[in-house]
Amino acid sequence: MKLKEIRRDIILLSILFLLSFALRLIYFQGFILCDDPEEFGHPKYFLEHKPSFNYHFHFRFSIWIFNWFFFKIFGISEMSFFLPTLLMSSTFPLFAFLILRNFKYNSLSSFLAGLVISTAPFEVMIGTLRANDLIFAWFVHLAFTVFVLFRKKQKIQGILVGIFLWLAFYAKMWAAYFYLIFFIFYIYLHRKGENCSGLMYFIASSFILHLITMFYWKKEAGIFLPFFKYHSATYPVTLDNLINIWLTYPTYIFKGSPLGTTLFGTIPYILLLSLIIKFVVSRRKNTKVRFDQLDVFLFTLYFIFFILLNFVPDTPLKFDSYYSVPRIFRYLYPVSFPMTLHLAKNIIDVAFCFRFKRLFLVFIFALLILINILQARESTLYGREYRSNLLSIIEDIKNLRPPTVLVESWVGYFLQEVYLKDFNISIEPIYGIYDAKDYEMWLKNNEERLPNGAALIANFGSCVYYGCYHCGFQIDLFIEKLSDDWNLIKEYEYLKYRNQKPRLYLLSKK
Repeated sequence: MKLKEIRRDIILLSILFLLSFALRLIYFQGFILCDDPEEFGHPKYFLEHKPSFNYHFHFRFSIWIFNWFFFKIFGISEMSFFLPTLLMSSTFPLFAFLILRNFKYNSLSSFLAGLVISTAPFEVMIGTLRANDLIFAWFVHLAFTVFVLFRKKQKIQGILVGIFLWLAFYAKMWAAYFYLIFFIFYIYLHRKGENCSGLMYFIASSFILHLITMFYWKKEAGIFLPFFKYHSATYPVTLDNLINIWLTYPTYIFKGSPLGTTLFGTIPYILLLSLIIKFVVSRRKNTKVRFDQLDVFLFTLYFIFFILLNFVPDTPLKFDSYYSVPRIFRYLYPVSFPMTLHLAKNIIDVAFCFRFKRLFLVFIFALLILINILQARESTLYGREYRSNLLSIIEDIKNLRPPTVLVESWVGYFLQEVYLKDFNISIEPIYGIYDAKDYEMWLKNNEERLPNGAALIANFGSCVYYGCYHCGFQIDLFIEKLSDDWNLIKEYEYLKYRNQKPRLYLLSKK
């Protein structure tokens, strides 16, 4: 590659990264998942204490190490917590650009493909909140990128793939699925007569890294394989409910989230259409359109992972029941990048059939990118609405300076640890209860001891997705009305996913 082309590619890569980062800041959602207190609390704890290795999150060092590092460098804040997510998410378009350039696609086509990934609704959705699935996917797709880029340097390729999948494993056990997938890649290349000595280095580096780690766990925690002892919650699924379980992920891909907003948008539909068109065109005589190695790699990457994720339990099988983790939409994130890249590649390939292929390419990609941006806006809507209300409430609390604030415990944690930590405002700790009726009873039992001017944040709490919508001070669900001592100060923007408006009350005892 000439120096002029290298400079041009560096400029295009920089534009992709900056545009991706800017879009994720614009659609930023923040603390909207129920996992956030754990994801935030452990790196904060590790600043002063060593991991105790008595809980699964402590073993998953490749998740919390980034936040620990950013907390140490920039201090504990909302932005230092989400910065790793924003940065990692913004690099996926760069991976796409480099992969396509390595397969001899021109700079314009590779850049347009990067823009499609940059704006894809599910990519933006996950890139604007905190999901450890993004960190897991980042290592997996980093492994895939070096697998492609170092095809002629098998030793480096095998070692790097081994390192990145080892790091992915300590983010999610599902990395075991990708060990199988990369093994399939090497077997495929071997059958094609290509040099696959990288497989030996991949196996060797993986074996050495896992062996060293296992002996470290044995020394520190007394167990070689902690993930088989300490793991996230699973539950048995009866035979008559299996079909519903297996349809959950396809529903998330083709329809959207449980709240009705889109996740993948039009990407899966256009991908299927592009595969059909490409197949028909490839069957014609005298056509240059073919399914090549990259098609095989990308299809294997997302299809095999989806099949294993959807149908293979992550815990040992029992004959009387099928064990499954809760089906959460973010678990599908590793399929998003290869699906979207495959879609972009198919469009580029089919464009060769047109006389004005460059004009056709720019038009189709411009249309798809516009649709992506609109659907990314939809996919992040509820999270952004939640954050907008949260910031308004925080601003009012800062101005009012109440002696204490009553709020659902999940929100209270972040008020205390992030947003109001530098203000002399007490957050009343309310732990161990969840349902609105229990919060109503708590308020009745504690109202007399509360100081005048105490603030109550009502109709606002828990997380946006897979949350407890009947939890907290949901006064619309209270059996009795609030006492006359509570004065309504402000009503905030309507939350569509809750069908209610948050409210701020102040206590004025008569």
